[in-house]
Amino acid sequence: MFCEIGLAIKHSSPFPWTAVAGYTDGSVGYIPTRAAYPEGGYEVDRACRVNPEAGEIVEAISLRLLRSLA
Repeated sequence: MFCEIGLAIKHSSPFPWTAVAGYTDGSVGYIPTRAAYPEGGYEVDRACRVNPEAGEIVEAISLRLLRSLA
């Protein structure tokens, strides 16, 4: 997941400290921001298997889950 997505989650989290796991087992590949798609590059063109809205969905659901725990 691009760092901008993780930073947005951390910034909007209801908790004073929130960690976002950015590296996993590689089963999804990169989750770019929507803004990265027109720029292209390796992360978007070769190592991405998600639609442009995926980052926004991950952010929204993550925040919904965090708020449900607060």
